Amino acid sequence: MKPTPQISPEQQAARRFPLTDYNFQPSAKTKSASSPVQPATKPPAFHELSREVFAVKTSRDYLAELLLFALTVVAVAWPIVHAVHSITRMVRNY
Repeated sequence: MKPTPQISPEQQAARRFPLTDYNFQPSAKTKSASSPVQPATKPPAFHELSREVFAVKTSRDYLAELLLFALTVVAVAWPIVHAVHSITRMVRNY
């Protein structure tokens, strides 16, 4: 369906820029042949969308991340605790 021009051919010829066929403006006379539109509903927020999508996976992922974090903390803390213990033993014996 080709849109009907909303300006006269004289006005169109007076324009300085290249002619195009994309000057569509809907008029009040056109009738819609589509069915009635349902009222728009507000889309869910992004965080609600992600919560729905990842709800099943999160508990297992959080548990795995918690275990990995605990292992990292132990691996980092062990040398520090060992060094403090060695220093205190050295100070007592000195």
